[in-house]
Amino acid sequence: RKLNTPNATNSPVKSGEEEKLNIELASHMIERFCEERDLKKVGAAFRRWTCKTSSSAAMEKQDGAATKLANELQTTREKVLLLKQHLKKSRRVRSSVNQAG
Repeated sequence: RKLNTPNATNSPVKSGEEEKLNIELASHMIERFCEERDLKKVGAAFRRWTCKTSSSAAMEKQDGAATKLANELQTTREKVLLLKQHLKKSRRVRSSVNQAG
C-alpha cells in the first residue's frame, strides 16, 4: 500500500523512516491492546474474588446465627424438661395431700 505523502515517492530513506514509524506505532497499539486486555482480566478476577469473599462472609454470619439458634433451642429444651419435672412433682405432692386429707 502506498502512502500519499510527497516525500514517500521522492526518497527511499523517507519511506524507510515512515515504515519504521508505522512499525513503532503498530507496536504501541499492540502494547496498549495487551495492557487493556490484562486490566480487564485483573478487573474480572477482582470482581470474582470480591463476590466469593462476600458470599463467604455471609455464610460465616449465617453459620454463626444457626449455631446461636441451636444453642438457644437446646437451652429451651432443657428448661421445658425441668418445668415438666417440676409440674409432675407438684401434681404428686397435691395428689398425696388430697389423699391424706
